[in-house]
Amino acid sequence: YAFVLAAVALSRLNLASFLGRTCFFVPLFTAVAAAPAMFSTFTPGRPVAEFALFGLRFVITEQGLTSAALLTARALTAVSCVVLVMLTTRHSDLLSGLKALGVPVAFVMTAGMAYRYVYALAKSVEDECASISARIGDSAGTAEGRRLAAWNMAALWGRSYKLYMDVYDSMRCRGYGFEP
Repeated sequence: YAFVLAAVALSRLNLASFLGRTCFFVPLFTAVAAAPAMFSTFTPGRPVAEFALFGLRFVITEQGLTSAALLTARALTAVSCVVLVMLTTRHSDLLSGLKALGVPVAFVMTAGMAYRYVYALAKSVEDECASISARIGDSAGTAEGRRLAAWNMAALWGRSYKLYMDVYDSMRCRGYGFEP
């Protein structure tokens, strides 16, 4: 992990922003997933702490704590490496690198298209929210707001599907066959 932090510093990234992206959620969710490993039921070993809850006896072991901490540290390091690469590498270079590493072409192309589509979808949602706000302002009640939100999600789904079909049809007309 020290290597990742050194690479962040050498990349001239904002360390606080980087740590905010990685150090809050990753250990939290990994610790929740690794918590059962701390108990003697799953990882036998030398007891460190004992407590009873609802009449059940729980024993936390040294080996369990070590394995949970190791899993959390590995997850934090892995996610930090991915975030560092994403923040310092252009999208096109990243896709070229994946292709050079032998990642299947269909996966690389799908990732590239999904990356571009996320921005188009976000723009569409933003425009839709602005148009609703301009038409009705804040005057809609909760039930009316839910009805409008559901209608707009359905409309967005329809536009998204239409865009997907239009892109697919245009790619097929140009000879697309899962190869770049």
